[in-house]
Amino acid sequence: MEELADSERPSLCWICRKKYVKEPMIMLRFAAYTGVKNSRENFAYLPTTIMGMNETTGEPIYAQWNYRILCNPIKRDIPHSTLVPVDDMVYRVGRSRTKEQVFKTRGQRFKLYDTARSGMYNLLDEIFSNVPGMGNLAPEECQQLTFNDGPMYEVRSGRTDNLLNTCNYHRSYKFFKRGAMGLSTNPRGFNDENLFVAQNNQPKVAPMGLKVCHKSAERGKGGKRLTVCEMKYNRFSYAIPLEIVFLTPLLSWNPHNLKIHKERGIASGKGRNGVDLPFNGVDTARYYITPVEFFKERKGTENEKSPADTSTSVARVLGPDGLVRKTRAAGTYVVLRNIENVGRVRLRYAIAPIDGEGSSVWKELNALKDYVVQKREDVEPSSVTFQMSTTVRDPPGEHFHDFTISYKQFLDMRMNGAIINVTSTPSMMHSHDLQVIYNSNKGQYQYIKCDKFPKCRDLHPYRNKLITENKYTEI
Repeated sequence: MEELADSERPSLCWICRKKYVKEPMIMLRFAAYTGVKNSRENFAYLPTTIMGMNETTGEPIYAQWNYRILCNPIKRDIPHSTLVPVDDMVYRVGRSRTKEQVFKTRGQRFKLYDTARSGMYNLLDEIFSNVPGMGNLAPEECQQLTFNDGPMYEVRSGRTDNLLNTCNYHRSYKFFKRGAMGLSTNPRGFNDENLFVAQNNQPKVAPMGLKVCHKSAERGKGGKRLTVCEMKYNRFSYAIPLEIVFLTPLLSWNPHNLKIHKERGIASGKGRNGVDLPFNGVDTARYYITPVEFFKERKGTENEKSPADTSTSVARVLGPDGLVRKTRAAGTYVVLRNIENVGRVRLRYAIAPIDGEGSSVWKELNALKDYVVQKREDVEPSSVTFQMSTTVRDPPGEHFHDFTISYKQFLDMRMNGAIINVTSTPSMMHSHDLQVIYNSNKGQYQYIKCDKFPKCRDLHPYRNKLITENKYTEI
């Protein structure tokens, strides 16, 4: 939490020269009040909180919550066996997909399980113990004291003799002696197993004070020892795990020896878009150095293009030899495109928890989910999901859409030749109104109208891929 000056506290938006002055807090409140959204997703909810009261003026002391996404190298290998897929039924069932199909998408979430260790210190604790708090990479160490001025010790120690560096992220600690409940360890986040904390000395971070009193050696009237009090302040930041990312040599592999400009915008200068007019080398915003031949796309392979993606699928880049090369983005994919004799490789594993995870209610719901799923294995689906064929027209860029119809509509289309009206899911900031049929001559599911046109204006091929596949759709 960052303490706010008077000039930084929330104020009303005003209009200046017919343009709204952007204040994220007010924009957020307006969006929440009216139910509208910013399609660019470029403002965040940064609430304020009262950290204390000024004892002289009686005015509240405000602080604002802020956040950052921190990437830190992991100093040890992470076995893939510890990354276990989580079955999010809200995501999977709503799209009528199997667990195997979801695993290949960026929507798959994982849980980091350490079967070799249990208790309050495992693989996740080991990873976070090397992640600094707001002190960043400075060689800073902190030893926070508890209420009775006892030190904190590392949980992983067999003996309570290793002091805990509270400047690095951790979620539990050992007491120097057992507490009133007989416990020797304490979790920082109570029942939240995903909350890590780290102490810091950053002056911009709002402190929390505690008045600590003790008897002094001096004596007052009647010979009684005087009580001396002082304010002690602590500053903390909080962290939750987001994802584990595996890096590859593709980030630096440049076989065409393309010029890499250090400044953004040089590669795309003078109207170069990488399609009609090739990029002049590459830069940090247009980092296309992987030869297009490296990936061998299989027919029907899912394309995980998302509305959040800002890259072009294939770019034309002018090399130093004067030849134009076809390349793909060399950033870190969630799942790499198909590599010949290798397949698709997942590089990013989302391990972010869901709100409520770990609570008794969550455990009860998951137990019920497992029971219901086992009972429904032989039941016909309530809906059927299709995927439109990918278009590579730019603009808007390579993408596809999904759409879902009821199982009754599916049977009516398949058995009776019915025309089904449906709206696709959004992608690249748009969706399509479709009329869909089953072409029995070709054995294909096709659209015959797209937004009242014979063909989608962004040139999606007519064929649609059946995503929901089981014995009830194999007619």
